[in-house]
Amino acid sequence: MSMLTLTGQVMNVFSTPAGTGKDGQPYPAGHKVQIMAENELKNGEKRIDLLTMNTDSPAEFEALRGHSVRVPVGVFVVGNAPAFYILKNSRIEAV
Repeated sequence: MSMLTLTGQVMNVFSTPAGTGKDGQPYPAGHKVQIMAENELKNGEKRIDLLTMNTDSPAEFEALRGHSVRVPVGVFVVGNAPAFYILKNSRIEAV
């Protein structure tokens, strides 16, 4: 069971081509999903975030495009902002 779960609407699924990173190392082609999530702020207002994450299940997300989903995620910090990733072998749940 995951400690963190992201709930939001699947907005887009797309492929990314293989390429070469800044360090000169090649990386493989992959797939990404964009999920629109609501973030409640300290003052009680809400901000809409569009989160882009790698996925190993593009067909599963494509079938749920436009629908709300719940996905187990992990989080790490980039600069001062949190960034999310979908946990490997996680179950995507339609809500």
